[in-house]
Amino acid sequence: MPLPDHQNALRSFAADLRARLDFLRECGLQELRRDLALERFLQARPPVRPTTATTNVPPRQPALEAVAMAQSATLEAMRQELVDCQRCSLANSRSRVVFGEGDGRARLLVLGDWPTPAENESGLPFQGETGELLTRMLAAIELPRSAVFCTTLVKCMPAGDQVAVPEEITACQPFLLRQIDLVSPRLILAMGPHASRALLGDHQPFSRLRGRPQPYAAIRPPSGAITVMATYHPAFLLKNPEMKRASWQDLQLARQILDS
Repeated sequence: MPLPDHQNALRSFAADLRARLDFLRECGLQELRRDLALERFLQARPPVRPTTATTNVPPRQPALEAVAMAQSATLEAMRQELVDCQRCSLANSRSRVVFGEGDGRARLLVLGDWPTPAENESGLPFQGETGELLTRMLAAIELPRSAVFCTTLVKCMPAGDQVAVPEEITACQPFLLRQIDLVSPRLILAMGPHASRALLGDHQPFSRLRGRPQPYAAIRPPSGAITVMATYHPAFLLKNPEMKRASWQDLQLARQILDS
């Protein structure tokens, strides 16, 4: 017998709360003090995206290369365009293109580097233990995974599950730019050094990029400026759990940006 709606809602709330507390515990937090800053943080909700056209915003400045090479008018059209992509040699070794998933009008876009073998098989980004940790990280700032858009810098798994080479990153760049243009997020959370450096065009050590909100210069959608913030990739956190506390600081700052 199906459960009443209110019981389903309570179960969903309890699951979200458990995920949030699990991640906070992994970050080393043993108690939550009820101070005003924490209360504001936990109770904050992202503002509702206006349904009407925004006035007095700067004109669109899409990257010319993205416009020339990725003209799809919607994310779904773009997904179909990429199904049989042959722009680089990865077309010969991939199982499928990992396009991305989530809310196509999300305020937060999560960017990884390239697909793992599990993601290559499923066709979806951030799967397995990495995906489970990302889900808990998002839940910790009261964002269900379905409310964000997740994608990768390179859409196909590098041959032999190796690091993507510059030519492969360059081949995918127009499509990433077009994805960002179509989603028009408020914030891009760039997970790890590869995604961060490619998106920002900055090759400083990752320690200098991490946790520093920066404007995204390549595209300015009609909804306004996009902020990019580099943080640790969930795969790195699984191998280096002592860095989860720093990651939690990044997530708190990300929430503040989304609520601003």
